[in-house]
Amino acid sequence: MEHWIGTWSASPMNVWPGDAVLYGFHRQTVRQVVRVSTGGERLRLRLSNEYGASPIRIGAATVALAAKDGAVDAGSIRQVTFGGERQTDLAPGAPLLSDVVDLAVPDLGQIAISLYFPDFAPIETYHYEAQQTAYISEIGDFAGAAELPVQQTSTSRYFLSAVLVESGPDSGSLVCLGDSITDGFGSTVDGNARWPDRLAERFAKSGRLSLAESKKY
Repeated sequence: MEHWIGTWSASPMNVWPGDAVLYGFHRQTVRQVVRVSTGGERLRLRLSNEYGASPIRIGAATVALAAKDGAVDAGSIRQVTFGGERQTDLAPGAPLLSDVVDLAVPDLGQIAISLYFPDFAPIETYHYEAQQTAYISEIGDFAGAAELPVQQTSTSRYFLSAVLVESGPDSGSLVCLGDSITDGFGSTVDGNARWPDRLAERFAKSGRLSLAESKKY
């Protein structure tokens, strides 16, 4: 029997007035890097349009082992499908879980998720305080490219809310509830230096608990 656990998450948020958030994406690819806690041989992605008022078209999605500055390991690029289809719509007010992706990821490994938006995708669901660089391309579908032609960057999360891995039947997730400090406010961007990151490292070293997952409410 399959047993899936959360290994990374960023709680979906609505856009607050005054936030320095981008208005939306149009015919662009967004590549977001996350560090998992527990690794595995297979994973699934959870996307979210839970605060959106209209469907968001996903023209292509990939996941790969992350490299530097928005690049990925070319040999690790995997197509992500939804109900067997490469293209899908994120329904307004709803999350979406991907099909299973075969990609071996180590404990505390970094992966990059690339989403191509062929139409205008207004940002109504996101996660403001990522403390991780999101790479936004020039116009075009670069989801399957090892190198991304970066037009701009951001330190928020967009439409990506969780990564799940298939794990052993006795494994589980530890969820850290808290404010912006738990979310990593003030920590080094791209440094994986939030206190839940440090907790995950300690658990990984000890082998006594498989996951520390950070959420903000």
